[in-house]
Amino acid sequence: MFTCLSPLCRFAHSGKRIAVGIAFGAVLILSDVAMAGGCGQAPVAGRLPITFASSGVERSALVYVPTGYKGTEKVPLILDLHGSSSDPAEQMDRGMWERTAEMNGFIVIELQGGLTAQPSGWRWYVPGVTGADGPDDEKYISDAIDTMASQYCIDDSRVYGSGYSGGARMLSQYVCDVPGKLAAVGLVAGIRAGVPKDDGNGPEADPTTCMPKKSVPIVAFSGTADPVNPFDGGGAPYWKYGAQAAERRWAKLDGCVNKPKTTRVSASIDRVSYGACAGGSTIEHYIVMNGGHVWPGSSSYLRQPKLGKVTFELNATDTMWTFFQKHKN
Repeated sequence: MFTCLSPLCRFAHSGKRIAVGIAFGAVLILSDVAMAGGCGQAPVAGRLPITFASSGVERSALVYVPTGYKGTEKVPLILDLHGSSSDPAEQMDRGMWERTAEMNGFIVIELQGGLTAQPSGWRWYVPGVTGADGPDDEKYISDAIDTMASQYCIDDSRVYGSGYSGGARMLSQYVCDVPGKLAAVGLVAGIRAGVPKDDGNGPEADPTTCMPKKSVPIVAFSGTADPVNPFDGGGAPYWKYGAQAAERRWAKLDGCVNKPKTTRVSASIDRVSYGACAGGSTIEHYIVMNGGHVWPGSSSYLRQPKLGKVTFELNATDTMWTFFQKHKN
């Protein structure tokens, strides 16, 4: 059963499914029953909060549909995951995917973690580090992809993911456990390669907790002065090993045979890149000297000086989109 929450409702009936799009602060309510593929349906552009079922629970997200989307040609999909104590609307502003989607004609869905956070917002249930039990946020991510494919004209070979901080941790573990759903991922201030462990030789990624059967193209961004996820390791128990340790582990997982190449791309940013990886995969790691726990290029973090320095020498969103366009499933 569907409930319209505003008199400004637009109903699009298709078989057993009804999509409800409400302009000006819309809520899109999606049923579990949907026809295969969303091509040909009349679109509603703009920001659209949605709900859909996952593991028997109603989950929320925020979609951005660009004004140029017609619903007749398949377009890429970007999934973006917020950091801890945040939410989809804040992450839409922080990550700037709305602007890039409007310029390039793809659709964005901002996902919402399944656990409440303190003092406010949401956080992710990351297998292996969050606790013994919690919502299945990995299934939620997969269900979000399937839901979007049923409601919009999505090119399933061009579905990508990005995440910031705790969202990057969640996304890292997702591609460890569910390889193949995403053609490439972008990880900001949170690249991981499995659950941390310490057998007496210092923190490292537990190799048994990340064994994807398919290579994963990755572009990552890390600040050397990150106060939350320290670049060289440390921090909270769910961080511990450093960004470069995670980078090297992914290079091994992706079967990269060449040594990494370091290129200075701006006054304070180096790019460490790996080529000749299995399945045409590549890895790029942008290291920001004295950078903080922030999204490079996003002015939103200027209001949060405790997270460290924001660089504007590079825009992480545009860099990710350039990287994503090189990879398809």
